[in-house]
Amino acid sequence: MSEVKVDGEAVGIANQIVDEMQDEILAPFNSGVYFSKYDLLGIAETFGATKRMNDRKKILKEIFRYVDTKEDLKRLMGLFIDKIDNDVAMFEDFETHYENAGDVTTEWKTKATLLKTKLEDYSEAC
Repeated sequence: MSEVKVDGEAVGIANQIVDEMQDEILAPFNSGVYFSKYDLLGIAETFGATKRMNDRKKILKEIFRYVDTKEDLKRLMGLFIDKIDNDVAMFEDFETHYENAGDVTTEWKTKATLLKTKLEDYSEAC
């Protein structure tokens, strides 16, 4: 049975992200996208953090507890970035089908892009 080698720096970065960015990730007003409980559970399952919970803050913290290495952290950031990209694509689809949707979706896309950039910066720091 092989033991997973834990990278203390990666764990520290993961803890920093979840502590500093929890409200930014979970609040659609701040992030421009909504991570539902089911979105987070889907990310958790894909990442291998399969513990079932009901509270989005607890789910988010639990996901980041499964980070042991820098590769784990990069993979996790990729899952969040994929969700953001999918939502931005949906906003752009709204804009093509609904003439006045851009009044709202432009702000959402700006916020989502800002969050994505921050997550990419964390990923690149690894």
